[in-house]
Parts: sequence; C-alpha cells; structure tokens
Amino acid sequence: IEIPNRLADLLSRFGRAQWVGLIKRSVTRWLIFLGLVFLVCVVVERLEAIPAMIRGAILLSIVGVTVYQLLQILSWPLRHRGLLALAKRFAQKQVDTQWADFADRLYGAIELSQSPRELSRSSDLCLASLRRLDDQAAELGDSFLAESSQLVWRRGFSVFLMGCFLCMAAMPAACWNTTQR
Repeated sequence: IEIPNRLADLLSRFGRAQWVGLIKRSVTRWLIFLGLVFLVCVVVERLEAIPAMIRGAILLSIVGVTVYQLLQILSWPLRHRGLLALAKRFAQKQVDTQWADFADRLYGAIELSQSPRELSRSSDLCLASLRRLDDQAAELGDSFLAESSQLVWRRGFSVFLMGCFLCMAAMPAACWNTTQR
C-alpha cells in the first residue's frame, strides 16, 4: 500500500526539522566545548606555561569531539531512513503533546501498511486508516515541528559567549598568547 503524499510529506518535513535541530545542537555543543577549552587554557597559561604534550592532547580532544559531532550529524539520516523509522521517531517525540494520539495512530498505520502479513489480512482496513490519517494531517500546521529545547540552547550559548567576550576584553594579552600557542 502506498502512503498518501500528505502523510509522507509530513514525515519528511518532521525528519528534516529533527535533523536541522540536531545540527544546531551539535554545533552549539561544539562551540561551547571549544570555548571552555580556550577559557581553561587562558587561565592555566596565566599561572604557568602549558607543556607541548598537554597542548597536543588538547588538540586531539578537540579533533575527537569534532569527529564525534560530525558522525552524529551524518549518521542521523541513515538511522532514520524510511517512513516507518520517521513515524516511530514522530510518535516518540509527540508523547506528551496534543498530537500524541495522531502520531501513535500514524505509526501504527504505517507499521501495518509495511507488513505483508497484516496486508494480506486486512488491506482495506489499513487503506481506510491511512486515508483517515491523511484527512487529519490536513488540519495540522507546522507547530509540531518546533523544538522546545531551542530557546534553552540559545540562552545558554548567549551567556557563554558573553563570558568569553568579557574574558577577551579583560585579558586580551593572555587570550592572544593562548591563541598563538
């Protein structure tokens, strides 16, 4: 059974929004990590010079975190390939929202439509369920795509950036020395 275009588009938009959210969170985490490492290095450099071996370990940790974040970003589409995986993710993300019932029924209907055993038993029932969900999907806006943790990340990142800029303004020579090393 073919999934109606509106439902496939809904899940596709949801998947894209989730992936963009993951990219934003990963970049924010990486920048916060980089800023923390820099601030720690500035403070330690003020007390005594950091040995070359430790600077090398710091560089390796930065490279390691970068590779890990890139792997997380690049593997997400592979782990959530197909409408069934996206429907499952949609149902998981909508547990405590007003769309929880719709998301659960959508996941169930897509799961049934992808199972040859269930289709042989009641393909008409599965098709009717998909049509009904397709009609209900017309009423949905894009508000279910919004991510709630976005504001928290923005605020946290903004406060952290302000701290970095204050450190650079208060100790420009130490910051420049750390950057050069």
